[in-house]
Amino acid sequence: MNPSLPEPESLADFLAWKPPHIRETISNGLLVPEGKMIIFGPKKSWKSMLVSLDMAFKLSTGLPWVGFGTRQCKVLVVQEEIPLAAFRERVETYANGHNLIGKDLPVWFNNDPVKLGRSAAHGYNNLLTLLKKIQPDVLILDPLYKVIWGNLVDTEDMSSFTDAVDRLIQDMDGQLAVVIVHHKGKAQFTNEGAVIERGSEAGLGSSIFNNWYDTGLMVSPVDEDTIQINFEDLRLSPVAIKPKVMEVDRATLTFKEKHGKLEGGLL
Repeated sequence: MNPSLPEPESLADFLAWKPPHIRETISNGLLVPEGKMIIFGPKKSWKSMLVSLDMAFKLSTGLPWVGFGTRQCKVLVVQEEIPLAAFRERVETYANGHNLIGKDLPVWFNNDPVKLGRSAAHGYNNLLTLLKKIQPDVLILDPLYKVIWGNLVDTEDMSSFTDAVDRLIQDMDGQLAVVIVHHKGKAQFTNEGAVIERGSEAGLGSSIFNNWYDTGLMVSPVDEDTIQINFEDLRLSPVAIKPKVMEVDRATLTFKEKHGKLEGGLL
């Protein structure tokens, strides 16, 4: 036996091992340290607002996110889809609407270009340097197509991207969770013209991506100010989670469940 390789454990030894307690970042197993969450949807589905604003601030304050308890933690948002001035306006609208102006919250925003994957060592090193400096618990990348080096549908490019994210988590001592905002691909139809509901398979890109993440949420617009969140892939959740319908207050960018009281609370 190669002495440099770890020896396999017997059943008794393996069951005798007591893993450390895992403090969930978002309850119900939605997000944990080392976890990867993907939230995807079509244009105008409020997905960036839901993640890069609402999730980021809820995590930084320790308040429930769409009804699920959170652990207060540090958050770094890398937002590259809209111009910096427009994103700043959204942040200000949210902060004003939630009485957060003047509060020293552990949330940071970065708009500098970041690329991860093949031929992108410079981008990886720059992002890792930023992570080492801030030491966030959660990294939000918005959107995927802006941060991947290469083609979304290319298997090698996508594999290189997912490997790079896994290395970031490892280089942050396994304490980092990553949330990625992703666009939904074009709809597919039956011969009769009906839309084929593909769930998490509707995400644009290589199948490598769908097999990689732990939690997959699909956001769909119901009307201009209402969305439905479907909890498609829940590898770490002990229970199935029913869809949630959320109303959006445009004046404050507040998300509220349309039917019934939000569940969950502080952990």
